[in-house]
Amino acid sequence: MRYVPYALLSLLLSFSSLARAETLEQIADRAQPGILGVAVCDLSTGVIEGVNLDHKFPLQSVFKLFLAAALLDKVDAGQLSLDKTVVIKHSEVRDGSGPVADTGGGTFTVRQLMRAALINSDNTAADALLPLVDGPMGVTIWLRQHQIDGIEVDRDERTLARENNGIPASLSPGENSDALRPKIPADAQKAAFQAALAEERDTATPRGAIDFLVALQKGQLISPQSTHLLLTWMKQAVTGEERLKAGFPRKTSLAHKTGTGPIRYGLALAINDVGIATLPDGRTLAIVTFLTAAPGTDETRDALLAACARAASKR
Repeated sequence: MRYVPYALLSLLLSFSSLARAETLEQIADRAQPGILGVAVCDLSTGVIEGVNLDHKFPLQSVFKLFLAAALLDKVDAGQLSLDKTVVIKHSEVRDGSGPVADTGGGTFTVRQLMRAALINSDNTAADALLPLVDGPMGVTIWLRQHQIDGIEVDRDERTLARENNGIPASLSPGENSDALRPKIPADAQKAAFQAALAEERDTATPRGAIDFLVALQKGQLISPQSTHLLLTWMKQAVTGEERLKAGFPRKTSLAHKTGTGPIRYGLALAINDVGIATLPDGRTLAIVTFLTAAPGTDETRDALLAACARAASKR
């Protein structure tokens, strides 16, 4: 057997790996019949590449990132303090877990609520913060004021979850989706899920989301101090370990926010991850991955987003 020096073998394997690297288009093809939207921007060039850039995808918890930026803008303007307290009643606790939801209610500072919404994707924290920016529409208005198009925030977490599951507004308005869904006929639930797949409210295009991330990284949305704080919380996120984070090289610094929708009838409404990655070679990438109507398992869906990060880092 011919001996191949280890260094040469490593180099050959590296070239082989690069040759086999998937393109974003190939990953999107592999995601079918699900729809995968991706946007990638190298901050050094400003060039945006991707697939399905103008398709509207369900946001789910990615909206919490835009909510946090709008809140921090108010902090910058002296209209809001991170130390302001907000009282959450037991009846205002939403579905889902997190350091705020798990308490069953109480008194929290804006800082605590923002940390929980971004790091743990706490739905209760997010809905408690929304009134401070005049509700969901206030977030959309703030985005438009900062020349960010293609993103629509329309409903709070409770309303969104109820409508996605076909729960009429007249049925126990103060209750969450998880408690009421068993009361809804199966055909009504299925119709609601199909409607959610085609919904244009609470959606974003990859192009709109990447524009937000680029503007955030460039310091065009909020003060340097608030930008640093927001990115720090995003780097501490505990969700989505097998999505973008799993696809980037080791020692990549990733500030990101995930979003996850319900899984019904073998399809996931939304598997999302968006963020700003600083690679070991010094490059900084903004990346958006939105996946909807996707069959498969949690592992296969997450792996599609990881593959996008892998492809983006090898460009």
